[in-house]
Amino acid sequence: METVTIKCEICGRELANKQSFKVHMINEHKKWEQYDSDILSSFGVADQQTRVKLIAEYATGKVLDVGGGDGNIAKAMQDKGCDVIFTDISADRVANTKKRYGLKGVIADACKLPFPDRSFDTVVCAEVLEHIRPMGEALSEAIRVAKKKIIMSYPISSLWDMDETHQWQMRVTAIDRDGSHRKLHDGKGSFIVMTMNRINGNE
Repeated sequence: METVTIKCEICGRELANKQSFKVHMINEHKKWEQYDSDILSSFGVADQQTRVKLIAEYATGKVLDVGGGDGNIAKAMQDKGCDVIFTDISADRVANTKKRYGLKGVIADACKLPFPDRSFDTVVCAEVLEHIRPMGEALSEAIRVAKKKIIMSYPISSLWDMDETHQWQMRVTAIDRDGSHRKLHDGKGSFIVMTMNRINGNE
């Protein structure tokens, strides 16, 4: 079967699919306004809305949204009453999100966050870690600046494997007490939202 690609008219690069093309246009050619909101709904609206809603529901207090990108999650948390700062490695994304939502934004690398230890009640890493090759460094930084909890979300559907910016493929298998297990990434699984809370003297 013939493989159909999408050619970028700006640089001539051929992309494997529409998702890769949109990400390429944002990362390489700064077409943030044109494509970023479109990516949010690329693989469905309901799952993305639920993901944003859950993260906003779980977040409390002073919040750092690492790799906040389009600002949708940061805006939802701010609307809930949280004091939110978002970061992104892209200066254009930070500028555009600040302009769009009036949020407090900082240009920063997720592996080198410019904040003191335990300076945020909640740290959010939503759809971030799978993009970072030294994932452990980014997670260590999130743990360092988190005072109470870390909220992480990442895609588990194979549909997202086509995203050329991903460095890691996430898969989750849940094991029940009776020994049965199920692969959450099979069937209708799309995202995982996971919360880590400091407990037992680690507060």
